[in-house]
Amino acid sequence: TSGTTSFVAKTTRARVRLWGGGGAGGGVTNNPSAGGGGAGGQFVTSRVNVVPGTGYNVVVPVAAAGGQAGAVAGGDVTFNTTTVVAKGGAGVNVDTLGGGAGSTTGGVGDSVLRGGTGGTAPDTGNSGGGGAGGVSPNGADGSGTTQGSAPAGDLSGSGGAGRSTNGAGNAGSAGGFGGGGGGGRTAQATNQ
Repeated sequence: TSGTTSFVAKTTRARVRLWGGGGAGGGVTNNPSAGGGGAGGQFVTSRVNVVPGTGYNVVVPVAAAGGQAGAVAGGDVTFNTTTVVAKGGAGVNVDTLGGGAGSTTGGVGDSVLRGGTGGTAPDTGNSGGGGAGGVSPNGADGSGTTQGSAPAGDLSGSGGAGRSTNGAGNAGSAGGFGGGGGGGRTAQATNQ
């Protein structure tokens, strides 16, 4: 959650680790149709100078939710406004089979790793899986309906699985950070 953090007396350097939010998978309006998976958010680490007892703002946005509104990128996570920035993953436009691309663009820190690229929907009957949140060396890419998986024991999140049945896209893993959403799928006259 967002808030302010302060460091204890005698702490003058801190290691900051941030994951950007995962992008939303593509929603669907056509019949039949499927959406590509959203990209995972960046993983950024940085060592920063801090002043003991001083408050530093940490901003964590709400989760990206797709639908028929177009491409919805994951939110950026920041420390001290612009000192360290992890950009959210790319979302996917409605009725677009291609997945969102993982990227290091715009991240600020000592190390900026991209989130996984969302999987391309194989056809209108199967949606794409979301990319995993960034982790060394980069987040795992989705492939077809299979989501990018985060390594066991890591804090990054896996992407949401693609769909072979009708419904809204699956969310990225709740047990980690930065996983992209899977795409929606429909074979009937209902928007997802």
